[in-house]
Amino acid sequence: EHDTELAGDRYEKRWMEKEIGRQAKAMKKDEMARITKMVERSMSMDPRLKREKIRVEHEKKEKARMLKEKKEKDEQDRKDREEREAKESAEQGERARVEKAEMKIKRDQEKKKLRKSRQALRRLVLAEYQTDSTKEIPTWTSINDLNDDVESLCENLSALEIDSLTSEITESSQLQIVANRANDLRDDTTKAKKAEERERSLKRLEAKRKELAAKAARAAKPWSKEELAALVKAVKKYPAGGANRWEAIALFINNLCQLEDPRRKEECIEKYNQVANSTAPAVKAKPSDDTPKDVSEWTEDQDKQLQAGLAQFPSSVEKNERWSSIAQGVPGQSKKDCVDRFKTIRQALKNS
Repeated sequence: EHDTELAGDRYEKRWMEKEIGRQAKAMKKDEMARITKMVERSMSMDPRLKREKIRVEHEKKEKARMLKEKKEKDEQDRKDREEREAKESAEQGERARVEKAEMKIKRDQEKKKLRKSRQALRRLVLAEYQTDSTKEIPTWTSINDLNDDVESLCENLSALEIDSLTSEITESSQLQIVANRANDLRDDTTKAKKAEERERSLKRLEAKRKELAAKAARAAKPWSKEELAALVKAVKKYPAGGANRWEAIALFINNLCQLEDPRRKEECIEKYNQVANSTAPAVKAKPSDDTPKDVSEWTEDQDKQLQAGLAQFPSSVEKNERWSSIAQGVPGQSKKDCVDRFKTIRQALKNS
């Protein structure tokens, strides 16, 4: 036992406190061991606790056994399912193979039968032609005409139809049947071709009518000032040479103006060209402060060449080099003329 009140100094007091704590831990450990031993003895002697322990162990073993059986059953089911699927797949593949083989045999038989039917018709017609050619008015004027009719029938008739035709010729010995059948077949083919051609013509006319109607509807819808201003911004925002330039310009105008009937890229191109070809000369006749005064005459081909040059040499190219390269692609116009024309078109768009 240590009494901290009797300590001579703080160091001795601190040592006493540590020693008291160490002794308390040892006593606590001994007491817990004693209690544990007493509980174990009680459990080993009490029949109720024995039965409960046995029950818990049995329940644990039973649960483990059931879990093991379930895993084994699931594994067996999986194996059975895989075996069944593999068997069904093999059977299905075998059936497909047998069906394919049967279809091939059937096609080969049909081809063989058709080949025999064609050969029989050719032999019969040639044999009858020997007699028919001696008539005052033969069915065909030459052997080539006969071959054309026979080959046409062989290519377009089935084996059953050819056999039926062969039987008719055998019974009547009349080759006119072959000529009549060939003529009917040609007439049917001609009618079918005419019907197809007429259908294509109607579709082309309908498509052209719809295109004209759509073009008229677009032309009837005027451009507002907001749309023209948006077009000017879009042309500056998306310079020539960019990918999908006019799709981006149309999308920019539609988003900015919130149009109920969105503008299409074709309308944007048409309006841009219209302003470039019609409004620009008016600006030339009455120039503004921002418009170059000396603008030479431009043809439609030169405008197209200028647009092609703008697309080929984008604004990312050095300015002087860009306009020199563009001017080389526009015969009859200098670098300054190309720059002035570009500014004229841009100013025309702003003033529209």
